Amino acid sequence: MVLKIKLSNGFKIYIVLLVVSFSLFIMFYPYFPVWLKQTNINNTLYLLSSFIQGEAAVLAIVVTLSIVAIQLTASSYSTRAISLLKDSASLWILVLTFIIAIFYSSWVLKFTVSVNNISMNEFQIWIAFLLMIYAFLSLFPYLLEILNFTDPKTIIQLLASKITNDNLISTTKSESYDHPNYRPSGDPFIH
Repeated sequence: MVLKIKLSNGFKIYIVLLVVSFSLFIMFYPYFPVWLKQTNINNTLYLLSSFIQGEAAVLAIVVTLSIVAIQLTASSYSTRAISLLKDSASLWILVLTFIIAIFYSSWVLKFTVSVNNISMNEFQIWIAFLLMIYAFLSLFPYLLEILNFTDPKTIIQLLASKITNDNLISTTKSESYDHPNYRPSGDPFIH
């Protein structure tokens, strides 16, 4: 089975922006003034700790609200709409972005070195800051896609695109109780 991942236009834009912004940052970082490269170690540790906590909280809230929105939509139309969310590349890209940002910030927090109460890991701290900004900006196209996803027309189109001859044949001919598409051939309550 070939996995086809369709990225939304918003995520394509953010991927390009991520590559461009990191390239520009790496290119111009040596020219930053000295006062931007010298951070008090206590401030750095608190900042990184708050990045991690904030990113984890926002990720939990967004994923939970997405599931609730899809469940409310599914209750009106079809329970198969929830499987569409699981197949959504946008959800997994968002989760992966936040996980990378959280783990990178944790790594920087763990290995931050100080000399005379000044952080010596300024480059890594700036990367953690850019990852946090990118993670929060990636929420906008994701939320737009979820709002679009709750539209009945979109759900019907997505569900209809999954209907194939093979699916119909396997659903109607399945006679094994263990088969996931099993449907009983006759209802004993209907005469």
